[in-house]
Amino acid sequence: MTTTESRSSQSMESLQECLDTGHTSDVSLEQYFTPDSLARELMDKLPIRHPATIFDPQCGEGALLNCAPGWPAKYGIELDDSKNPGGVQVIHANCLRVFEAVTDVAPTLRFVVANANVPFGRRWKMRNGESIDSTLATWRFVTNHANCGFLIGNATTIEKLLIHESTEKIDVFYYERRQAFQYWDGLRPELQIGVLCWKRRDANGGPVADSGPNAVSFTPPGAASVTWIQIRSIIEEEKLTRPQFNIFLDHAGFLKTYLSQRSTFKLKLTPEQIGRLHRLNGCHPLGLTTEKETRDLMKQLVSCGLYTLQPQAQEAIERALADVNPFHSDQRLSLEHLGREPSIQPQHWFRQW
Repeated sequence: MTTTESRSSQSMESLQECLDTGHTSDVSLEQYFTPDSLARELMDKLPIRHPATIFDPQCGEGALLNCAPGWPAKYGIELDDSKNPGGVQVIHANCLRVFEAVTDVAPTLRFVVANANVPFGRRWKMRNGESIDSTLATWRFVTNHANCGFLIGNATTIEKLLIHESTEKIDVFYYERRQAFQYWDGLRPELQIGVLCWKRRDANGGPVADSGPNAVSFTPPGAASVTWIQIRSIIEEEKLTRPQFNIFLDHAGFLKTYLSQRSTFKLKLTPEQIGRLHRLNGCHPLGLTTEKETRDLMKQLVSCGLYTLQPQAQEAIERALADVNPFHSDQRLSLEHLGREPSIQPQHWFRQW
């Protein structure tokens, strides 16, 4: 039985994500979906039978999610826009981009179970320009953001990266090499997959609580769903073309603003703060002379690296402040700490996406 399908229905945005993360043009032609029998076999080995939440970073048609008994909340990432498994909260994007957004905005998000069938032999480009093995990137994410699960990957890669060995934090309690052609047609007889099951350890080396009324070691389904919606909105926004700076001048010399979802969620900006920044849209630089609280908020956003100010806009604001009160230095100094250098450094997050 073959479980290979085409990715010919990918959107242009998804295909661009393949290029952005270092994929070559032939990488996206085929998908190898996990047979239901293998998914159920490995799920039965996990220490939790009825998880409240379950996650798959490359979910395809949902076999690694639907193998869980009961009615867990299901979360997945899938590059192919044509794959929409029923009952799964899917983010259609490159999974590495989602990994990075979760790490940045929601580092404490944790699912009960995370199962993965990792793309073989890929290297993905990270935001900092470095590359990482697809198996290692997936393994790090699922073990940081779930309590237990199973993983299917290239056996040689798993063993080279020592993923099959237990650590102080992760107990790999089952590992086995198997011939890949047992599950997927057309693969070389010598190609072997590694299948493993793992669970987290607590601070004392014991298993973490997975479910039940006293469970505190995972994100409840309601909170996980809210976070997942936020992550999806960040990913969708960052697929679009964005201005080079968060605050800049238009051709007529008026201020324009761009407030990203990432900044809003990460800084937990209040509606009042968001309103202050939006009021800058279409405002003349002179309008900031009476908005000290807004200027202070701008300083905070730029100083923490989440906001960029166009040098021309900064100059226009400072000129306006000086023109209004040239003999009073306090107003001019209120923007002094914004500085030119943070606004134009290419390593800021805003330039990396």
